[in-house]
Amino acid sequence: MVDLDLSNNWLLGPIPSSISNLTNLASLFLQINKLNGSIPQEIWRLRNLIALDLSFNRLSGHIPSSLDQAKALKSDPSLIKNRDLFSIWNFDGNVAFEDITKATEDFDIKYCIGTGGYGSVYRAVLPSGKVVALKKLHRLEAE
Repeated sequence: MVDLDLSNNWLLGPIPSSISNLTNLASLFLQINKLNGSIPQEIWRLRNLIALDLSFNRLSGHIPSSLDQAKALKSDPSLIKNRDLFSIWNFDGNVAFEDITKATEDFDIKYCIGTGGYGSVYRAVLPSGKVVALKKLHRLEAE
C-alpha cells in the first residue's frame, strides 16, 4: 500500500485521469492546492484507497456515497480508530479530540511547547504516528 501526500504544494490544473494507474494507492492527500476541474471518476476505481482529502481546491463533482471504502470505514471500528484525522473522508471531531487529549494526557504542561497571548501550543503524537502542534485557546478567546 502506498500513501501519496502532495498537499500544500501550489499544484495547478486538473487531477489527471492517469491517477488510476496508482493501483496500490491507500491514501491520497491533495488538499491546499490550486487544483481545478472535475474530480476524475478514475479516483473511485482505486480499490485500495481508504483516505482521500481534496479540500481547499477548486474542484467540482460529487463524491459517491456508496464506495466500498466508506462502507469499510463505517463497519470496521479499527479502521476508524487508525484513520488519518485530517482527511475529510473519515473525519470525526469527537474521536479526534479524544485522541488529542490522550496524546497530551489532558493537556499536561509537559507537552506544552509554547504560550502566547491567545493560548498554549502543545505537541502531540497521534495514534496514526503523526506529530502535530495544536493551540488550546485561553478561555476568553475560546468563547
